[in-house]
Amino acid sequence: MYRFVNLRYSYANVNDAGSRRAAAHGAFLIVERSVFEGVGGFSEARGAPIDDAVLAETVKRAGYGVGFAPPPDRLA
Repeated sequence: MYRFVNLRYSYANVNDAGSRRAAAHGAFLIVERSVFEGVGGFSEARGAPIDDAVLAETVKRAGYGVGFAPPPDRLA
């Protein structure tokens, strides 16, 4: 799954605070509760086919950082 997502969203672009790109994989999504509540949770993503990515975009647009990395077995 990460390979597919990384084809469209590079780790560098997603992790760059100056880039509008944001990505997420729901099974591995971690969001601080205060941030999640501060952006309205999944309210902007309701009905979106890729709600985890919309949440990541919402979080990033609100000025919070988004970290996106390959799985641990791909880091070496």
